Amino acid sequence: MRVSLGLSSVLLLPVLAAAAPPPPKNFYHPGDLIGVTCLNRTIDNGEHVADSNGHLQYIPFPPPPLSCSDERGSPATLRLPFLSESLLNCTIPALTDELYHLLEFYVHADSPLSCRIPRRPPGGERDLLPSSSSSGGEEWIPLVISLSGKFERSHLHISNHINLIVHISPDELDTTNSASNPGMVIDSAAAYSVSPLSPSAQTKIIPGDPLPLLFTLRCRLAPPLPKRRGADTDMGTRDGGVRGWTCHDSYGGLLSAELSRYGGRVYGVFPRVGVSKKVEEVWV
Repeated sequence: MRVSLGLSSVLLLPVLAAAAPPPPKNFYHPGDLIGVTCLNRTIDNGEHVADSNGHLQYIPFPPPPLSCSDERGSPATLRLPFLSESLLNCTIPALTDELYHLLEFYVHADSPLSCRIPRRPPGGERDLLPSSSSSGGEEWIPLVISLSGKFERSHLHISNHINLIVHISPDELDTTNSASNPGMVIDSAAAYSVSPLSPSAQTKIIPGDPLPLLFTLRCRLAPPLPKRRGADTDMGTRDGGVRGWTCHDSYGGLLSAELSRYGGRVYGVFPRVGVSKKVEEVWV
């Protein structure tokens, strides 16, 4: 009998070891890279392109075969680091005729640069990008990039400095954390050219030219925006010494996202970004 029990115990060990892992927490973590995909459009009239199933086709930005490129020439697509306040440099090395004509549509707003980002990580904590261009049952947040500029007969002027704001909110599906330390998902987003009427803020381009796009990324809790200058939006406990989430807004150029404890997991404190913002090349 003792031998039988011993064998039973041994046989049970693999079963216990192979117990199902806890369900994934489908909310973002600081530093996760969020892919940006945009509607595929034709250069003839700017109409969107559908896939074989009739779904609107979304492709990475910039559209293939183009890519962003850093000073080393490494190709990449635009991705947004979650909870980061950065200046993202997405330079397209050489404009094709197709993209140049699409930029004409975007500048005239005849066919907007309509993009989307996933509300939450689609497949778990680290699987951030879906494998299909169709919705696939995922939650998507629209992101319209309002490009401004001026069209000339022989060239385009593009306001290439772009503000990109991402609003975040507590994950209503997260039941594992306290109200002071909830998981975070994306609530909404918008992007627009800065100083569209200023010639000094525009870049003159023709087909074949490089196009540097500089995205100033900021995160804010939603809703609403602060009502006063220098206001703080704070979500966390004040008496227990635990700070959950804090997004500081200061027009003096000091914007920071500080986080000492996030959902029970310690991540450290994020650096402050001063007036002279450091350019961060975000590549994959």
